[in-house]
Amino acid sequence: MEAMPETGIYWGRIAHNRFSPKRHSFTYPIFIFSMDLDETAGWDRKLLLFGHNRFSLYSLRDGDHLNETGLPVRSGGTDAPAQGIKAGVLALLRERGFRGSVDKVFMVTQLRILGYLFNPVTFYYCYSQGRPVAYVAEVNNTFHQRHCYAFFGPGAGAEAEFTAEKVFYVSPFLEMGMTYRFRFEALGGRLGVFIDDYRDGKPVLKTRITGEWSPMGDWPLLGSFLRIPFMTVWIIAWIHWQALKLWLKKVPLAFRPHDGMKPGYLRPAGASKGSEPW
Repeated sequence: MEAMPETGIYWGRIAHNRFSPKRHSFTYPIFIFSMDLDETAGWDRKLLLFGHNRFSLYSLRDGDHLNETGLPVRSGGTDAPAQGIKAGVLALLRERGFRGSVDKVFMVTQLRILGYLFNPVTFYYCYSQGRPVAYVAEVNNTFHQRHCYAFFGPGAGAEAEFTAEKVFYVSPFLEMGMTYRFRFEALGGRLGVFIDDYRDGKPVLKTRITGEWSPMGDWPLLGSFLRIPFMTVWIIAWIHWQALKLWLKKVPLAFRPHDGMKPGYLRPAGASKGSEPW
């Protein structure tokens, strides 16, 4: 049995290294939260600066995540709507063909800060009897569209690696015809998520999200706000600043499907209609 992670805050960095068609790199300091989805109500009662489905300095709203997909979960021999984020994750895994058991789900995400949220990606680490058995990457773009990649099977474990076809539009500077390689390090004292984008077997972009764990509490929450105020606002500002730099480097723009999805794939729940192509 692996050592189980704990709810807390990871302090670290996000790094992007682009190789094609122009070289471009940047690194930013970040903090990101790890939440045991069975404990969110308890933290809501315990802390002044964290709220679950209510306004606070930092808040987690079920409707911002997989809960809103409305995917069914099996209960009492019948299908019922998913309730809460954990139920939404389990329903998604069932829909994608996972048949194992899951007793714990840890969510690595950005929280709302004074009600504002932009969260490019949330990761779900799913455990059964203390061992990781599945992972979900919930990806959001700046056009209010969302898609989830689910990973399980032989690659699951404490050091997990998976490949997936890119089917969801993320950036106007990254085309759809690529392959992702996801690697998840064991969630615990250190966070390590590595996402490599390949086209025709050649690397296009490498993304690294790393951090060191610190405990959850009102003082750590206040300290995080004082060190990097409005983390989610900084994220959206950084995205547009780097997009401007890529545009100035004359990196070609990629076509955006109206629903964000590669042709032949269903539009994800909650995706906006009528999006313009780039």
